[in-house]
Amino acid sequence: MNRQLLHEEYEHKYKKHNLTVVLDNLEHMENIGSAFRLGDAFCVSKIIILDDKQVFLASNAKKNYKKIDKTARNCMNYVDYKIMSTAQFLELSKAEKLNLLALEITTDSQLIEQVYFNNYDNLTLIIGNEKSGVQEMLLNKIVASVHIAMFGNNSSLNVANALAIALYKISNDLKN
Repeated sequence: MNRQLLHEEYEHKYKKHNLTVVLDNLEHMENIGSAFRLGDAFCVSKIIILDDKQVFLASNAKKNYKKIDKTARNCMNYVDYKIMSTAQFLELSKAEKLNLLALEITTDSQLIEQVYFNNYDNLTLIIGNEKSGVQEMLLNKIVASVHIAMFGNNSSLNVANALAIALYKISNDLKN
């Protein structure tokens, strides 16, 4: 008889990838929480939250953390993270020689399935804001942009859904 496995019965092969995910000023805490859950599921080594509006320093920071953790289901404890401004991130990316890739439709973007992510050292995937996408200041610093093929009338997906598809492809490339 086929049955669903219990969590402790599932064989985990947990090995963190040299992969950082950058959340570019996301506004919905549930998307940030989902990013942590996905980051854990796909062995992301670090998440960087760009917070130019200082959402996490504001008076409602405690409430925002609760919203994130509710969606993340404790995965904030398993994925390292930093909160910083875009300017601080650009300094960090230069100092650490990060290869910045954007998940964004641009004039030069490639279909995600045509990119082999194992070709990039210090791979850093930037996910854009829910309304405005990846900010131009970051797009000017990327080595490449990738996008997910869409077959309907819409040209974009929810941030967390797009991140899930991208991390699935990237983690499959990095495990080989």
